[in-house]
Amino acid sequence: MIFQDPGRVRGSEGSWNVSEDLCLGLEKFVCQMYKQKATKTTEVDTLRHAMLMEKCGSADGKLDPKKTTDLFSLPPPRVCLIGHIKRTNYQVGIWKRSLEQKPPIPAAVDDNGWVMVGESIEPKWCEGEVLRASLADILETVGKKSDYDDDDYQDEAESGDEETDTDSDSD
Repeated sequence: MIFQDPGRVRGSEGSWNVSEDLCLGLEKFVCQMYKQKATKTTEVDTLRHAMLMEKCGSADGKLDPKKTTDLFSLPPPRVCLIGHIKRTNYQVGIWKRSLEQKPPIPAAVDDNGWVMVGESIEPKWCEGEVLRASLADILETVGKKSDYDDDDYQDEAESGDEETDTDSDSD
């Protein structure tokens, strides 16, 4: 396990780069964290898909639009996990050099998980697409459907306004 071999986690001493081996080890660790049962899955995208199908899948092996789940309960997609790893590595690199007078620190935006937006530095959340196109299409279709009839929704909105007006009149 990666957390039992700290030498494997550190990578090469003094390096600001995140190796593919390190990413694979941390990806395996994340899979173990999210799936409490013994799992042979070492890829977060595969685990994410399996967990989504377990929570929202139907008997025919497709996603059931009537079932919902909190997407925060799923592991991050690999394209996002890589950014988390890079930002963490960058911050830890700064901390490890904190006792040096003038440590050589590369710019945060030099492939360290950060991007320049205007004059601000912000996290680069993804290194690519978060959702497969087919899944995005399903979510878009489900999002367009509503549990409310348009008339019911309008009635609820109007009744909410009336309550607000009544409350303000009593002041």
